Amino acid sequence: MTSTELETDQAARDAVANDLDSTLFLEAGAGSGKTSCLVGRFIALVESGIPADHIAAITFTEKAAAELVDRIRTELRRRAPDNEACRDALLALDSAAIGTLHAFAQRILTEHAIEAGLPPRFIVHDEIASQVAFETRWELFADGLLNDQSLEMPLRLLFASGGKPKHLRDVAVAFNANWDLVVDRIDVAPPAVPSVDVRDLLTDLKAVIDLAEHCTDEDDFLFRHLTDVVTDFEARLRAAIDDDGRVKLLDVPKLKSKRGQAKNWTSIGVGVVRGRLSDLQDACAALRSEILESVLQRLATSLAQFTAESATARREAGELEFHDLLVLARNMLRSDVTGPDVRRALAQRYERLLLDEFQDTDPVQIEIAVLIASDDQEAGQKHWSAIRTEPGRIFFVGDPKQSIYRFRRADIGMFMTARDELVGASLQLSRNFRTGEPIIDWVNATFAKLIVGDGNSQPEYQALLAERGRPEIGPPVAFIGREHDRRLPADELRSQEAADVSAAIRQAIGEAWSVADRTSARVDSWRPARWSDIAVLLPARTSLPFLERALDETHIPFRAETSSLVYGTREIRELMLVVRAVDDPTDSLAVVSALRTTAFGCGDDDLFVWKKRYRGSWDHQAAIPEEAPVAHPVAQGIAWLSGIHRERQWLSPSQVLDRILRERRFYELAAAERRPRDLWRRLRFVVDQCRAWEEAGGSTLREYLQWAEGQSGEGTRVVETVLPETDDDAVRILTIHGAKGLEFPIVILSGLTTQMNPQPRGVEVRFPESAGWAVKLSKRLSTMDFEDTQPVEEQMDHHERLRLLYVASTRARDHLVISAHRKERGTRTTLTSAEVLHDAGWDLALANELDLVGEPPRLPREPEGGSELRDLPTLDGWQAVHDAALTSASRPLATSATRLARARAAEKALDPAAGKTAVGDPGLAKGARDIDLPPWQKGRYGSAIGRAVHGVLQTVDLATGTGLTAACAAQAAAEGVLGKEDVIRALAQAALDSEVIKLAATQRHWREVYVGVPWGVGVLEGYIDLLYEDGGGLVVVDYKTDAWRTETELDAKVELYSVQLQAYADAVRTSVDREVAGALLLFLRPGVAVARPVSVAAGLS
Repeated sequence: MTSTELETDQAARDAVANDLDSTLFLEAGAGSGKTSCLVGRFIALVESGIPADHIAAITFTEKAAAELVDRIRTELRRRAPDNEACRDALLALDSAAIGTLHAFAQRILTEHAIEAGLPPRFIVHDEIASQVAFETRWELFADGLLNDQSLEMPLRLLFASGGKPKHLRDVAVAFNANWDLVVDRIDVAPPAVPSVDVRDLLTDLKAVIDLAEHCTDEDDFLFRHLTDVVTDFEARLRAAIDDDGRVKLLDVPKLKSKRGQAKNWTSIGVGVVRGRLSDLQDACAALRSEILESVLQRLATSLAQFTAESATARREAGELEFHDLLVLARNMLRSDVTGPDVRRALAQRYERLLLDEFQDTDPVQIEIAVLIASDDQEAGQKHWSAIRTEPGRIFFVGDPKQSIYRFRRADIGMFMTARDELVGASLQLSRNFRTGEPIIDWVNATFAKLIVGDGNSQPEYQALLAERGRPEIGPPVAFIGREHDRRLPADELRSQEAADVSAAIRQAIGEAWSVADRTSARVDSWRPARWSDIAVLLPARTSLPFLERALDETHIPFRAETSSLVYGTREIRELMLVVRAVDDPTDSLAVVSALRTTAFGCGDDDLFVWKKRYRGSWDHQAAIPEEAPVAHPVAQGIAWLSGIHRERQWLSPSQVLDRILRERRFYELAAAERRPRDLWRRLRFVVDQCRAWEEAGGSTLREYLQWAEGQSGEGTRVVETVLPETDDDAVRILTIHGAKGLEFPIVILSGLTTQMNPQPRGVEVRFPESAGWAVKLSKRLSTMDFEDTQPVEEQMDHHERLRLLYVASTRARDHLVISAHRKERGTRTTLTSAEVLHDAGWDLALANELDLVGEPPRLPREPEGGSELRDLPTLDGWQAVHDAALTSASRPLATSATRLARARAAEKALDPAAGKTAVGDPGLAKGARDIDLPPWQKGRYGSAIGRAVHGVLQTVDLATGTGLTAACAAQAAAEGVLGKEDVIRALAQAALDSEVIKLAATQRHWREVYVGVPWGVGVLEGYIDLLYEDGGGLVVVDYKTDAWRTETELDAKVELYSVQLQAYADAVRTSVDREVAGALLLFLRPGVAVARPVSVAAGLS
């Protein structure tokens, strides 16, 4: 690191903290401390006089927002003693707008709901609820779609051409996620679908067939092609009776031919015939393309109208999705009617906008930001890049090299346009505080070759400057893997890669590679690596099953942390197979696959015998063959599936999952795994998500399966890692997207055997800048302009995949291991990620080749082994320990004084009548405190009248009784006993007239005093109605509104309540270290109060 580089980096950091009146664009490289810069600018703005709640800091994730708030709060507390502005900011911080873009949009919509066209109170559905709501809307729309006469022909032509209803749904999903782009492109008069007119084509076909007369040899291959293939096609096309059949035939013909000998076609020339055939095939393709273009545009327009109507309905109902928040906020700010006033109000409310991770956010963000930051009254009518903003109002932070969320509408071109148009120049943070110098050197050398500036699709590479040194033990950068034969199957390649990853992990632990724990002074404290220091990053989950198997076989503990990976693990795949078999008995593949899982344990031999010997059916609703033994594993599995299938109509999907997990012993089977806790965590995660799906409106098992199938896709918005278990020492497996923003001591890049630019499968929708939409349903079904967008799209995808590799590489702190397993290239031009990294990064001066040959190092024994034999207790012994544990766990940690009194009352074995009265006495109804009670009820129990009297005595002046009538009315209303005000007043007045209260009023006293002290293994707690000083000690008073008829009954109640007062006295002695001089029970009746002393000298045993 040169002094000039260091000065440039420090100058940028100084500008962030000091240049508060300029609009700055900070390009912060990986690990360069951008969060510290954000905190520094926030603090500097506060100290300059801007209130904390007038600053909006917009982050990419909720986790990043929480971290930012925590670090700002820490810094404000540090400065608060000597800075009044920081003290004020601390008080206002909780109301500051620090959160995600969607949270900020929701905040400004809440503040201006009417202007946005929303109900004053609206709700925002989470991702699960939004998916369920979409499916409900889609089912209604799909029913109407099939009944719409105007769409009958387009649908028939689509289905005849290979289209499916699922394709239309997938287009609708894409439209819904981008509805703001859709509504601007709807053609109110879409092109009509023409009839499939093949008359000219038939004429040309007949003319070409007639050319066969020019051939002099009937054995000529071209002659046979004309008389067989072309003639047959012409006959079938002529015989087609409707447009469905005609458009289907247009996709079939292979009319072109390069066959035929020139000597047999001397009168016309063989080239002329071939050319006419090629023209015919092109004519068929052109006619089909023309028809399908109009079909797709007509249906897409119908889907667009459905999308726009759905967005309007959500807005009017006040039930929004995440994307609605952004679009409605933007639209409100651009409105000619409400925009100027709202912009003015928000500009006063949010004086500064700090935009973090700007490279990965929705383009709508920049529109919202510049509209708030501008004082231009015409801003609503201008493109965002032409809107003039006030200097210093916006602060941008991001790194274009880490832009990896195109599938969520992130636009790197927008990033660079904003940098150039709104600022004109940017600051660079190059110092990296995360990663060791050898890794930084390799990253700079490698990605300087890969990330090369290219217009608005790829930024120039900016080198990082290392702050940290190299580890003491272990290679900083290492490659594993080799080149394989090109004929090696893909699965075998992935298996070998996974085996090497496993070996590399074992070697890192066995050789005790050094990893650093950084102190607050940024000093490295080196120690040997643990399992949890290692993270395996995958670009996709394709290779996960192979990696799992390899880690299991080598006894390496691991956790798949990203939700998309959870759904790809073996046990969850098996669970979903069983669910699918339960739902659909006719799905033979699902039933057989379910029977082969560990849940049923049927081997292939069992399945073979069932089918061949017993002629059994895979349909579990069919009768079981009589000759099949009842104990046969397949018969038992089929019978169980049959039973739960019939019961599923009365069970929710989560209940079905729970039944499967319990009855098929998924939890118990986990004990056979080396890490059962990890499996339990994944099962709980899936069941919890199913319950959330139900709460959002999901209902049937089939709907749940469809929803669950989509949870493993990269495009799923909820890609946050599942709840981490920090005490679990295990290797972590994450997708690269899931690892964004994280760092790990040791990173292994795996799953790199797939091509950099694979052809996407399934439905794609693009929105060209010009107009309209480009749609592809399948390889043979797309709009004409889809292929026009393909070159640009492929370039953008390729550039993003290079940036994805950069993000993955910069997650490492101390060691980086790259898998370079690849096949021989030959003449192949498309490269895999492994080949790209190997070609650019293979430099023995910067990286080692990890030698994995030989026996792996001996590792410390893993304590959590499920398959090893142990000394297990007998069933009776285990049951006794289990019951004792349940009893201990069910015992409340917090014990109230009244609960003790109830327990003592039950132990005294009073006569049946007295016992019933005592134990069920309302005065002993004080359970544990309920922190959710309203303030006026805290500490009060018993009957409603008794609680009301306690409430009055808690608030009224004890000396004068001032406010008694009003307090009685308020407490009667609070307790729901309106009309009993006179009774309450009479009881309270009796207390006020008593000598006890009169004395307490003249002394220091406290009312509704909470006491809590250690008691056994828990806490003894309660509320004392009245505590006052009397001479050198304290007196405890407890009010009772019980009814009694005789002195005997009153004595019994005194004995009953004595335990309660003894507990209070002990608690007071322990907590305040003062002597308790006495304890009194004050029994209240209208017009009289009876005081009975309780001896508390001995305390409570």
